Amino acid sequence: MIAVLLMILWVELVLTVMSLMGLWKMFGKASQPRWGAIVPIYSTYLTIKIARRPVHWLLLLLVPLVNIVVIVKLSHSLSRQFGHGTGYTLGLVFLAPIFLWILGFGSSAYSPVDATHSPQRNRLSPTGYPQQVQHPRPQGSMRAQQASAIRRPGNPSGPQAPPSLAGH
Repeated sequence: MIAVLLMILWVELVLTVMSLMGLWKMFGKASQPRWGAIVPIYSTYLTIKIARRPVHWLLLLLVPLVNIVVIVKLSHSLSRQFGHGTGYTLGLVFLAPIFLWILGFGSSAYSPVDATHSPQRNRLSPTGYPQQVQHPRPQGSMRAQQASAIRRPGNPSGPQAPPSLAGH
């Protein structure tokens, strides 16, 4: 029985050291103080800061059930800041010590991305009002493209025009 408890303690110690070393290197990549990895609440604050999320998320982590959602969103923002996607987010959520180790010691580079806005969402103009993102549109409307493809009398290319459109 004591041997099993010592084995569990040993595994827990190894996972904790792996997490601390991964955070230490990750903080270095993000130009944050590395020693912050060993200070409990401060390391969470720095992680939120690296993920570019609001500081009040630190308080949301204290609320039961809400903290689960916050951890998933924080992990996703953190993985995006290092150029990874949803798969890496799942790794950070379910296997945090291993994926923090990979994040810190791997080839991932910290490249800050705005975590609150994606290119598809509305952006704020300098005046503070929402501004639609301009998406490129094809030349001409779909109806105009279809009309130009319809064969008119005397136009041998394209399909035959239905009688209702032949006179227009």
